[in-house]
Amino acid sequence: MFSNNLLMAAAGGAGLDGYVVEGSAIIDISDSATLGFTPAVAANRTVQIRGCWLKVIPGVANRIGCAFRQTPSNQFDTIDIGSTGFLIFRSQVDSSNKLFLKTSAQYRDPAAYMQVICVYDSTPATPDGDDCFIYVNGVKVTDYDTETYPSQNDALEWGNNVAGEDGRNMWYGSNGDGSYGSNNITQAFYQDGIAFSDITDYGEFDSNGEWRPIDISGLTFGTNGFLLEGGVDVAAGTDSSGNSNDFTPSGTITATNDSPTNDADNDYGNYCTWN
Repeated sequence: MFSNNLLMAAAGGAGLDGYVVEGSAIIDISDSATLGFTPAVAANRTVQIRGCWLKVIPGVANRIGCAFRQTPSNQFDTIDIGSTGFLIFRSQVDSSNKLFLKTSAQYRDPAAYMQVICVYDSTPATPDGDDCFIYVNGVKVTDYDTETYPSQNDALEWGNNVAGEDGRNMWYGSNGDGSYGSNNITQAFYQDGIAFSDITDYGEFDSNGEWRPIDISGLTFGTNGFLLEGGVDVAAGTDSSGNSNDFTPSGTITATNDSPTNDADNDYGNYCTWN
């Protein structure tokens, strides 16, 4: 992929309040790059919100929040956009899916940033699409290729304090079982035990109807929650939520000024790419 820092695409203007996301980080599949973290304690694993802004790299997996543990049984959670472009939010124990949401739409545009937010709440008696769902660019996904919902109080592996086989429990850039991915990623966050309120807590539509980032640092993140905000923080794994839940980087993770918002004076913007 070629990135030209002198040419900014029209897409990716600043938010309505002028908020600027200070770049993104490129996680490189060719170097098996990851960000990994294991919480000190297991907190709420039945009510969670996870999200990020990303720019996909077509033809490879885009791992944007995965957890895996092989012992005592294969347990894993994934939020990823596969090489064919389908967005998948999934939780599985051995060969049984507790949750499996696979979009009918394919997301393969290498030039545009997109925000993905996945909400999980298994506390109702019969969890359904009002409890476990996906938002893409401020719009709730309603058309799925595959749609399986958990039983009451099914717990995700994400947020557990039991490390997987490589010493971590939660990853960006990997599914935790030796499969890696690439993408630009920024404003990655996790809210632990926080119920979803409204999508406008995470972004806003501008006058042209385009979804834009906002400052989310004032959200409540919970015990194991975090915010990896901007390219430098993502590349270093630095949590700016106040929880100090820092991730450990491995392999090549590069901070860039490539951003879903434009700030020409400081060279932040959504740069043209050539694949």
